[in-house]
Amino acid sequence: MKKDINTLVKDIYNLFEEGNKKVPTENDLEEFTTTMKDVLREFLTEKQSGSRGIRMSSLGKPDRQLWYELYKPELREHMPSHARIKFLYGHMLEALLILLTKTSGHSVTDVQKSLELDGVIGHQDATIDGWVVDIKSASQFGFRKFRENDLTKETDAFGYLHQIAAYSEANKNDKVAFLAIDKQSGALALCKPNKEEVPNAKERIAHLRKALKDKQTPPPRCYDAEADGASGNMKLSVGCSYCSYKNDCWSDANDGIGLRKFIYSKGPRWLTKVVNEPNVSEDIP
Repeated sequence: MKKDINTLVKDIYNLFEEGNKKVPTENDLEEFTTTMKDVLREFLTEKQSGSRGIRMSSLGKPDRQLWYELYKPELREHMPSHARIKFLYGHMLEALLILLTKTSGHSVTDVQKSLELDGVIGHQDATIDGWVVDIKSASQFGFRKFRENDLTKETDAFGYLHQIAAYSEANKNDKVAFLAIDKQSGALALCKPNKEEVPNAKERIAHLRKALKDKQTPPPRCYDAEADGASGNMKLSVGCSYCSYKNDCWSDANDGIGLRKFIYSKGPRWLTKVVNEPNVSEDIP
């Protein structure tokens, strides 16, 4: 009987229940192990550099960040080894979900299919049961929006909706969904964003071509600095703190000194203006 995508999470969970007799086919296992080899080779040998053009996976990034990736890739911060390991097992989890989806009896096609939309290239994760599906691994905090089906233009901090919109338009298929896994707990969720939340990818591409035309002057900053509680200090927004180009972008912070990074118990915090010295250690380059 033909499977429905709405039972996907339940069907994958059932693979691990006592009495289950479904196992991957030899062909699917071979494809999975080949993917694991390719992912490991890529992460252990690839150079760390910014993108040299707009891709479907980057459409949701802010204009100024994309400008840096296009024209100033040499200013990209070095990614620490532990972060690269985190991205590595994120890719491994995505391949595992493809394998489990096939084993659970759901239709999987177009894995890593090459796509093109108005000159922009991309590779979709898969089409599952006729739905264009993007697979995401997430932290416990990031997983909540997938679990609660609350991925909206306001909560989409990493531009996932623009990415899947491009896949959707290139495939001429408006049925889109995210299959997400919590990297800590192993919990799964299927998120089908409301159609009104999915942006127009062609319009975004046209906008970026105009916004990124000037090679000398970047677009305006993506986010304003925020008040750091009642201290009088100002800090980077969450969006800026994750950007690999923040130090050059905010080189005029703190009266030209640049960003100051302080180590709090919940993680680092980059201050753009220090009125009162924080009572925590400062990470000085």
